[in-house]
Amino acid sequence: MEKCTLDLEGGIQADDVLFVNCIIRYKGGAIRLKHMQFINCLFQFEVTTVPPKEAITAMIQLAASDLQDTRVTIS
Repeated sequence: MEKCTLDLEGGIQADDVLFVNCIIRYKGGAIRLKHMQFINCLFQFEVTTVPPKEAITAMIQLAASDLQDTRVTIS
């Protein structure tokens, strides 16, 4: 997907998705995507509650990356 705005808790359900030049929003809910790659994306987090374990794993992977070309895997 290119040049999109996406809520990670949204209805997208896939095993492997590539996001390029997108705005990725997350508010703390369950993430249905299992394997994601982000290239040159902007992330907006508004987390006000403790997210599910899978989402915490994803945020840790994002925080440890350079955010230019990032792969995230949730099991």
